[in-house]
Amino acid sequence: MLRKHKAHESHIEKTTCSGGFEDDPQDLLIVHETLDRLYDAIDHLPQKYRLIVELSFEKGLKNQEIADVLGLSLFAVKKRKAKLIELLRQSNIDVRLLLVIVNGIG
Repeated sequence: MLRKHKAHESHIEKTTCSGGFEDDPQDLLIVHETLDRLYDAIDHLPQKYRLIVELSFEKGLKNQEIADVLGLSLFAVKKRKAKLIELLRQSNIDVRLLLVIVNGIG
């Protein structure tokens, strides 16, 4: 839970510092709620997909680096990422909104 909170706050800080949502409290509330739903959905994923989230999105590793760390082929990593996105969509996570939040695009 602590890791979830730290990651959540990190994304909020990056978003507000990049000029994305600091002017509109309603947008900031949407960001908080979306991140809460995202981390809840991630917590319920099978371990192999949670590991991809950690290595790719939290640690910033490239696909080939993830493949090397996990002993997988590059194709397997790409396939797991695609399945991860599919699973998040099935959890009613709006992936497009998530990309806006994570990238700080306002």
